[in-house]
Amino acid sequence: MVLLSALDRPFYNPKFLLQATPGFHLVLGLGVQTLTQRLPRSARWGLTALASVFLVAAAVAPLRNEWRNPRYWRDEYRGIARTIEATASPDDAILLLGGGQIEVFDYYYQGDLPRYPITSANVRDEARLLATLETLARTHKRLYAILWGQQQQDPQGIVEQWLNEHAFKASDRWYGDVRLVVYEFGDLSDQLRPVDAVFGDVLRLERAAVAPLSVPSGDIVRLELEWSALTPPERAYTFFAQVLDGGNHIVGQRDAPPAAQSTSAWRLGERYRGRVGVPIFPGTPPGTYRLIVGVYDAATGARLPLPDGADALTLAAVQVERPAVPPDPDALDRRVEAHERLGDLTLLGWRFNKLGFDHAPETPLHAGEPMQVVLFWRAERDAPHVPAFTLRLLDADGREVGAWGWTPTEGRFPLDAWRQGDVVRDPQVVFVPGVPPGAYTLVLDADGERVVLGRVVLE
Repeated sequence: MVLLSALDRPFYNPKFLLQATPGFHLVLGLGVQTLTQRLPRSARWGLTALASVFLVAAAVAPLRNEWRNPRYWRDEYRGIARTIEATASPDDAILLLGGGQIEVFDYYYQGDLPRYPITSANVRDEARLLATLETLARTHKRLYAILWGQQQQDPQGIVEQWLNEHAFKASDRWYGDVRLVVYEFGDLSDQLRPVDAVFGDVLRLERAAVAPLSVPSGDIVRLELEWSALTPPERAYTFFAQVLDGGNHIVGQRDAPPAAQSTSAWRLGERYRGRVGVPIFPGTPPGTYRLIVGVYDAATGARLPLPDGADALTLAAVQVERPAVPPDPDALDRRVEAHERLGDLTLLGWRFNKLGFDHAPETPLHAGEPMQVVLFWRAERDAPHVPAFTLRLLDADGREVGAWGWTPTEGRFPLDAWRQGDVVRDPQVVFVPGVPPGAYTLVLDADGERVVLGRVVLE
């Protein structure tokens, strides 16, 4: 059946062989039975034991890969469903591009957002498809687009191209072979204001609009940008937008091409419009934050300087508010989940990595380099009382080789302003001490009570 169905649209994936495994196992079993019947009874037990050892040994590597190697994991619809359930609001919607997705997704999804399945048949009727997308943009605030098999379902990329041009892309993440792309709808064209900022004598940011300027944590700030080229760009550049706290910790970020068309194809005298959404991390404390923007070389990462030598432009001040409902812990960008009660706070999890390497947290560090540590707290009462926290680095023998005092949010969100139930994201940066390469253990000490955060590898 698989071969017949593939005649008009060929496809192959090893998982499709699963349909043949029952017959294969029956034939294999018949062969083993025939073989053993020809052996003396005394030899059958030894052969059975030998075969059992072989089967167990042969299963070890595949099972290890199945449990520990992400390359072998299935498309993780459970993770997609949990992400949407933890971050969505009632005004949002879900688009599923790819036949058969909705049945799999609905198996895991427990929410009640409207779902719009798009198949290759829908894509062939382009006028009707575009009308559906326009209706989505008018009636919903945010769209969770689950994209699978785009080369087969939408080879011309009509759906994603339309969304990129008419909405604000806030995130784009792979779950196995499936992408979850989050878009925010809205139009800021009538709010564009002159900026006239030059980056590296190559690109000029002509105009920009930012909205809203006051958002609850976990929401999205939209940016609409109008660019032009001062000289014909010879390479692809990437635009970045970051929301920073008073300690220059990133609490929201989005990197994307400045416009739909790559800068390497820009022409002099033309203007190019780009839209991005900057998600504010769930758990970000209330306060005033800086929104900065800049441009860097996509190949080298080198930022293009402004005329005053700065490598970023402060575009706006963003007021982050306390959300009406604390974020679901599943919405937090933690790598380790936890539930450790420390004084009047509960430690919900953490993450740590070399500063600037959130996308590659396993990157080794070197002595003297900055390490970002993010703790996630929940207040169990108003104005919580907390023990004295110390972050400690221990060697293989348990000896302390580094220590840093830890005040939640470095005091920028005072504890007397915390309310019961508040979930707070607490990023801080420490510098690795001058110690030899090797594996060390990072622990959080709370007046003698220790929580092991994990291993730090130094090279």
